[in-house]
Amino acid sequence: ALVRVQNDILKVIDNNKCVILLLLDLSAAFDTVDHDILLNRLQSNFGIKGKAQAWFRSYLTDRTHFVKIDGNSSSVHPVSYGVPQGS
Repeated sequence: ALVRVQNDILKVIDNNKCVILLLLDLSAAFDTVDHDILLNRLQSNFGIKGKAQAWFRSYLTDRTHFVKIDGNSSSVHPVSYGVPQGS
């Protein structure tokens, strides 16, 4: 894929045209989602309210995480941002 991008850029440059390349790293985008903003947007943009909104709220709230290595566990920490992986 990178070779093709490079070739496309070189072709444009050879034709004396301007090239703009925009690269976005969205790998951690879902780790920073604010639950309240997401729930408000689901309601205002998609009309999700009532039981459906309550389900989303229950799915996102009261989550915790911890790390376990070789049988040793860290303390439990609340998760107030982000959506679960695979969501």
